[in-house]
Amino acid sequence: MRRRVEILIVNDAHIGAIRKSGTTPTTQAGIRNYLQESFRDFIVSQPGNHLVINGDLLDAFSVEPTEVVRVYETLSNWISWFDHCTLTLIQGNHDWNPRGDKLSSFHLLCHFLTSRFDCVKVIDKGFSQVDGNVWAIPHMPNQDLFDMEIDKAIK
Repeated sequence: MRRRVEILIVNDAHIGAIRKSGTTPTTQAGIRNYLQESFRDFIVSQPGNHLVINGDLLDAFSVEPTEVVRVYETLSNWISWFDHCTLTLIQGNHDWNPRGDKLSSFHLLCHFLTSRFDCVKVIDKGFSQVDGNVWAIPHMPNQDLFDMEIDKAIK
C-alpha cells in the first residue's frame, strides 16, 4: 500500500538575518529569535510529511553558527516526529558563491542533516525531482545555465 504524502513547501525564511539600519543589538537578536521561532512553530503546526525548503532558508551565505545549530535542531526534531518523512533542501541565491571556495552555512547544515538522516535530500546542482510530479531547479549562477535547466524541465 502506498502511503499518503503531504508536501509542505517553505521558501525565503531568511533565518539568521542581521538588519543594522534602525536596530540595536537587542532588537537584532529579537528579530533572529522571531525568525527561528516562527519557522519552528510553522512547520510543526502544518500537515505534511515531506518538507521542502525552496531556497533561502538562511539569510546569507554565512550566518552565525548559532543560527545553523538552531535550524539543525528544529529540522532534526521535525524529522523525529515521523516514521517516514522526507526533507528536501533546495539551494537559493543566498546559499551560493560564484568562487565556490568556501562552504556556505546552508551546505554545512545540509552536511550534518544528510550525515544523520537518510530522509534528507539536497538539490543544489540542477533540475531534480522533489517527489512524484514535483520538480525543482535550484538557484543557478547565471541566466544561460538556468535556461538550460528549463529546457531539461520542458523535455
